[in-house]
Amino acid sequence: MRFRMQGLGLAAAMGVFISWSQATPAAAAIASTNTTNDATTVTYAFQYSTPGTWYRVFIDNDRNAGTGFPTAGIGANFMLENGTLFRHVGPGWNWATVGAVTYSNGGVSTASWVFSRSSIGETNCTSETADVVFQVGGSGGQDTSARLVHSYIPCASKLINDRTLNNPSIQGNVGYRIQYSSSTWSQFQVFIDTDRSASTGYGMGGIGANYLVENATLFRHTGASSSWTWTQVTPVSFSHANNVVNWSVPRGAMGETASNESADIVYRVQSSSANAALPKRTHIYFGGTSQPPAATAGTIVPLYTYPTDASWSAIASAKRERPSVAVMAIVNPASGPGTTVDSNYTIGINNLRAAGIKVLGYVATGYAARSEATVQMEMDRWRSFYPGVEGVFFDEMSNVAGQENYYRRQDTYARSKGFNFTVGNPGTDTRASYVGVVNTIIVYESAGTAPLPTWYTGHARENFAVIPYRVPSLNAAYVATARQSVGFIYMTNDDLPNPWDSLPSYFPALLTELAR
Repeated sequence: MRFRMQGLGLAAAMGVFISWSQATPAAAAIASTNTTNDATTVTYAFQYSTPGTWYRVFIDNDRNAGTGFPTAGIGANFMLENGTLFRHVGPGWNWATVGAVTYSNGGVSTASWVFSRSSIGETNCTSETADVVFQVGGSGGQDTSARLVHSYIPCASKLINDRTLNNPSIQGNVGYRIQYSSSTWSQFQVFIDTDRSASTGYGMGGIGANYLVENATLFRHTGASSSWTWTQVTPVSFSHANNVVNWSVPRGAMGETASNESADIVYRVQSSSANAALPKRTHIYFGGTSQPPAATAGTIVPLYTYPTDASWSAIASAKRERPSVAVMAIVNPASGPGTTVDSNYTIGINNLRAAGIKVLGYVATGYAARSEATVQMEMDRWRSFYPGVEGVFFDEMSNVAGQENYYRRQDTYARSKGFNFTVGNPGTDTRASYVGVVNTIIVYESAGTAPLPTWYTGHARENFAVIPYRVPSLNAAYVATARQSVGFIYMTNDDLPNPWDSLPSYFPALLTELAR
């Protein structure tokens, strides 16, 4: 799009592999996910909207996709399945039992595991990381999460075992939880950055907090970034006992009611003489405030027009009229960020963000042939020239086996620069080994609409997007079918040589269809 301007439960059958690509629930089964630890144990948990017969966590403790069992962009050296920890011995689906772990499942549709750090070789008290993938499955299909990075809390931290999960037992609420190891604290706080922009809200811990939960009250930030100025919103459910603090907060009170929303959060505790905080983490809501979540979809728009073009105001207007639909816009000043700042792009990007649109910056990768230094230099320029850009669009993405790590390194670099979303574009079908390498992969960029491969249904819909062109009018039937396996859908009546230099007149109707 480069234009100028597996698996059967081990408890049932060791070593047997079958495909679950036939069917999955209309909505992704996996909801909120959580990875945390203390000095000696690891805790993993996820919520689900559709029950399965087995629940898994794949763990890549060396963060090397070339070793272990390949799944969702990682190489799993260990796997939790229900109440057992397994070690991958290969080849293929071949695992050895390590031992039993503490496992629970139920209550609020939550599967959780607690096990020793030493059992997976993660014993460094100051610096440990692992890639993690969650999975739930049964006779009707499976759902696999995207890759998550578990950055271990240092052993010396006064705060341990943080957890952030949706709370379906209290309709439309989100639950926050922390545990502390010592000291007497009087204030327990959760800073919440609902727009995931460090430039808005109260600046602390690498986020811009729009909301604060302090003890039993939710507050909204009303002052400058450095100003401790808060307005009370509502009382919240709060409990504190045995060094564990729990909150339950209405999502609607923070404006976080749509499906697939996310927020950056920081936990902090204070006394009259000391404080302690955890590094920022990102909470993904997945479902909306009604349960179970509907099969809603969003859109990714290649906005390859100049900011003064009417298409920029049109996309912003359509988004404001349909705020529940996730809209992302790819901007592209010069097949990338260019070499100087264009003030019209600065203004245009800020206007898009004000309308609730996530803005992605274009970077070409030459199907993994472009030098990584050049790709990363362009990411640096996007961050420097246009701070309002929130994510990166990697065009010309390879789908060749063996080049996954090239894109994994670019994704890691993007996140190190503060970008929170990445999209890759091979423009055609990809391999399962690429799923999870970036947030979303565009798997169809061609003229007209066409059936999609069935294997996508074995993964969360948010992993995939389609952008057909030469579609004369809104194809509602295609949207209804595609949204069952694809999380982001765009279409246009425009055509080659550049189908992305206009916005279709039916774009507002497309958003209406996606909101159904």
